[in-house]
Amino acid sequence: YSEKELLEYFLKEFIYGQKKEHYKKSLATLYDLDIECLEYAIYRFSHIDKYKGRNFKNYSIIASLFGTFLMIQYNYQEIKWVGLVIACLAILQFLRILDREKKDRDIADSMLTTFEKIYSRKEKGLK
Repeated sequence: YSEKELLEYFLKEFIYGQKKEHYKKSLATLYDLDIECLEYAIYRFSHIDKYKGRNFKNYSIIASLFGTFLMIQYNYQEIKWVGLVIACLAILQFLRILDREKKDRDIADSMLTTFEKIYSRKEKGLK
């Protein structure tokens, strides 16, 4: 699965408000995975978490620099309200991107924790 499909699947699978049996079934499916699958899942989610964390930092810096640039442009434009509208829309778009990246990182982090716990329990069971 692609990164986007993978995160959407686990968000849908473990979303708040499901019945208790649904959660038990989902966790039982995860516990049925073998060690190699769990290791791959841990690797995949840790990669997504690190990648999203790096993007989050980069987007934060870019958004602040771009916002500063738009404010400077606003001061030089003759029609001030047009510059303000453009600056506000651009900043809102960056905030939307940051929010989406944060949400994806939270999903990856929670699934990484889940897979690590399952892996450690299975490892203890094998010893």
